[in-house]
Amino acid sequence: MRAVGVVLALALLTGAPRIGFAQSGAARQPGNALEDIGRVGNRNVTGVLNVFSLREEMHMGRNYAQRLNGRLKIVKDPLISEYVNRIGQNIGRNSDVKVPLTIRVVCDRQINAFALPGGFFYVNTGLIRFARDEAELAGVMGHEIAHIAGRRSTRQVSRGVLVNAAAEALLETYGGYNLGTMAAVNAANAALPLMFLKFSRTFEKKADFLGMQYLYKAGYDPPAMVSFFERLSAEERSGRRSIPAFFCSHPLSSKRVKLVQKAIDELLPARPQYAISNSEFEAVKARIAELFDEKR
Repeated sequence: MRAVGVVLALALLTGAPRIGFAQSGAARQPGNALEDIGRVGNRNVTGVLNVFSLREEMHMGRNYAQRLNGRLKIVKDPLISEYVNRIGQNIGRNSDVKVPLTIRVVCDRQINAFALPGGFFYVNTGLIRFARDEAELAGVMGHEIAHIAGRRSTRQVSRGVLVNAAAEALLETYGGYNLGTMAAVNAANAALPLMFLKFSRTFEKKADFLGMQYLYKAGYDPPAMVSFFERLSAEERSGRRSIPAFFCSHPLSSKRVKLVQKAIDELLPARPQYAISNSEFEAVKARIAELFDEKR
């Protein structure tokens, strides 16, 4: 107990990350590579359906980012941008990402973060302000990095490319634009959004699962991801906030939250301690409020 007291005292005196202590170990052995925390960084999490090479994906993302950067209010303050970038790069080093990460902070009160193809992603100041500690912020960033690692954007585009190709093949096979063929094509197109929606929900669950692992590997307390989603959902249900942007692009359900907690309990081995927050996190939140007059 004396050693624990020394560690906590040093953390308070030096401004180092606040330390928490793990309570239990993994309940079972991993059943596959995706469950094996020891294989993070040395496994394939991208699936098989993708018509784009990694180089093409990075080129696509760079073009989108260049256009988007001119339309968003990108935060230039080094205290804010360097801090957020440091968190993201740390998570990236402890993930399955195969591309460099380019992280930008956006001056926007909406609680949101989003990723483009090829390693480009954005974090709103509203998200930083809502996070209770650094671990919660890192949890959302880990989720976005999981989307990048899984190449979600180009996989969804690939699904659309293949469906359109199938529709064209249908026209060719059955003799052109007769009424029966057009009805079949229209039915396929009508089903397309539902297919995307199902794929998106599936991938959101996978991003939760992988992001939880990346959070753990980077030294944070994985339940921080659960606590963030629960607090945000509670605020939305209470009517204190309109539906946050994060829910629009990342549909959340109680089942997803329970699945993440279950995976944490079953798969993550015990560790002596984990980082939760530090004084720099509070300084960054104060800096955002000072520069952009953001109030909760």
